[in-house]
Formats: sequence, structure tokens, C-alpha cells
Amino acid sequence: ATAELLWLSEREETELSRDWGGRDLNLPELDEYHKSLVRQMESRESQFNAVQEKGGAMILDRHPSARTVEAYMSTLQSQWSWLVHLSWCLEAQIKHCTEHKIFFEEAQHCEQWMIRHSELLLNRFSSDNIPIDQAQVLLADLQGLQDQIREYDRRVSALVVKSHDIIPLKQ
Repeated sequence: ATAELLWLSEREETELSRDWGGRDLNLPELDEYHKSLVRQMESRESQFNAVQEKGGAMILDRHPSARTVEAYMSTLQSQWSWLVHLSWCLEAQIKHCTEHKIFFEEAQHCEQWMIRHSELLLNRFSSDNIPIDQAQVLLADLQGLQDQIREYDRRVSALVVKSHDIIPLKQ
């Protein structure tokens, strides 16, 4: 039971000391860590259950240290439940951080596109005296740009809708 408690405490400490506000979170690495943690928990579950069963049997047999065994079992169960909860929290946090990162990358991409194309509109299409042949070329370019603007309008609208689901992260 002591070995299991130590293992649980080590995993708990790792999760409680994690700085989710850091800018250098390596989400793929955290995701892999989470998967590894879940695999470790699954592989230790049989050992955990065996310890619990043995402790339960000792209590039923009125072992002289039954109270101590019961205290260990209670602590072990509590720690196990807490680690399960922490692993769920880790999974949720990874999901939210990933969504947050993707959202802001998409938003930044749209913003950069709009800045580039605003400058293009100002620089390329703002002349007062344009010859007819050049005006026809510019008109065709504007029509192509109009399609791109519609596409980015859809992207920005989708980002606005998506923004309602993005959970703010600790700064």
C-alpha cells in the first residue's frame, strides 16, 4: 500500500505543480504525458485493487492493525480518486489549450490577411486616373479579390461563433 501511495503522490505532485499559465506549454508533449499517465493508471489498477482486497480481507479477519489498514485503504482510495479526477482535468485542460491555440492562430492568420489586402487595396486600386485597359484588369482583379473577401468573411464569422466556446486561459 505504501508503494502505491508514493506512486499516487508523485503523480499528484506533477499535476499540482504544473504551470498552465506558461507560454511555453508543449501541448503534444502534454497530450503524450496524459496518455502515458492513463496507461500507467490502467496497468496499476489491478495492483491497486489487489491491495484494496487484501486490506479488506485483513479487516474482516480482525487483524491487530485493522485500524491502520483501514486508514491506509481510505487514503489509498482517496488518492486514487483524486488522481483519476486530476487526469480528467488534465485531459480537459489540454483540450481547451489546444482549442485556444488553434483559435488564435486562425484569428491571427485572418488578421494578417486583412492587413495585407487592405494595403493592396489602398496601394493598387486607389489611383484617380486609370487607363481603360488597365481599369479592366484592375476590375477583374477586384472581382477575384471580392471572392477572397467573401471567403474571409465566412472565416471571420466562423471565428466569432467559435469565440463563444473558447475558454480564456490563465495569463
